[in-house]
Amino acid sequence: MRRKKGGGGEGGGDSWLNTYADMVTLLLTFFAVLLSMSSVNQEKYNAFIRSFSNLPPEVIEEITNPAISPENEDDTLSEPPSEAAVQAMNDLYKKLSDYVETNGMSDTVSINKLDQVIFIKFDSTVYFEPDKYVMRSGGKDVISFIGAGIKEYESMINLVAICGHTATVPDNSSSSVSDWMLSGERAAVTAMFFEDEIEIDPKKMILLGYGKNLPIAPNDTEEGRLVNRRVEIVIVGRESDISFDPYSELSSLYSLIGNQDTDNSASGTDIVDPSPSPPVKDTDIQVDVSPYD
Repeated sequence: MRRKKGGGGEGGGDSWLNTYADMVTLLLTFFAVLLSMSSVNQEKYNAFIRSFSNLPPEVIEEITNPAISPENEDDTLSEPPSEAAVQAMNDLYKKLSDYVETNGMSDTVSINKLDQVIFIKFDSTVYFEPDKYVMRSGGKDVISFIGAGIKEYESMINLVAICGHTATVPDNSSSSVSDWMLSGERAAVTAMFFEDEIEIDPKKMILLGYGKNLPIAPNDTEEGRLVNRRVEIVIVGRESDISFDPYSELSSLYSLIGNQDTDNSASGTDIVDPSPSPPVKDTDIQVDVSPYD
C-alpha cells in the first residue's frame, strides 16, 4: 500500500510572513536608533526612513520630524519674539523720547534703547531736593509721564529696575547724609510714586541704591558730581533675553531656608514668618520730610 505523505492541515502556509515582517520591523528600529545616535545628514536619514514604504505615513512623519512629536515638545525651537511685544517697546521708547525732546529736557534726561530694554537716566538734583529724597514738583511731572507710559504697556514689560546714585564730595566727612540711604531712598520714592499714583504692579519693580560706587564722570569737579547724582530707570521688555524675577528667586530661597530643621534662634522660619511689629499710627508718618534734616 502506498504510504500517505505526511503533512499538516490546510492553510497556514504563509504564517511565516508574520514572523518575517516582525523581524524586518525590529531591524528597521535598530538601524534608526543607530542613525539617531550618530552624526548624519538629515536629508539622507529621512530618505532612508521613507524607503521603507510599507510603514504607515504617520509613523514615517513622526520619525523624520521628531520635534512635532508630543514626546519632544521641549526640544522644539523657541518661538520668535512676539511682534506685539516688540512693537510695544518701540512705541514706548518713541513716546518717552518725544516727550523729553518736546519739553526741552535733553540736558537733564537721556533715553536709550537696546533691543528690548529702555534705559532712562535723569539728573536727580533737578527732581530731588539737595541731599534729600523729597521730590520736586517738576520731578513729579516727569515721573508721572514715564509711569503712565510704563502702565500703558505694563503687560509687555517684565521688569522695571530703579537705581539711585550719589557723588563723592571731597572733605565732606562731617556730613550726616549716608550715600547708601540717600540713593536707596530716592529709588524707593520713585517706586512708591509708580505704585501709589500710577498703580504699577510692585512685583514688576526692583530697587537698587548704589551710593557713590558707580560714577560715570570724575568727582573732582562740580560738573562731574552733578552727572553722578542721578536716578536710572531700566525697563526690560517681555521679549528681552534678560530674565530676572527677584520675588520668585527669593521665594524659592525662603522655602529652602524655612524647610531646614535648625535651632529656633537661627531658624530660617524667622525670615519667612517674623514676629509681628507693632502697628504704625498715621500720626507717626510725616509727609515730605527728609530723614537727613
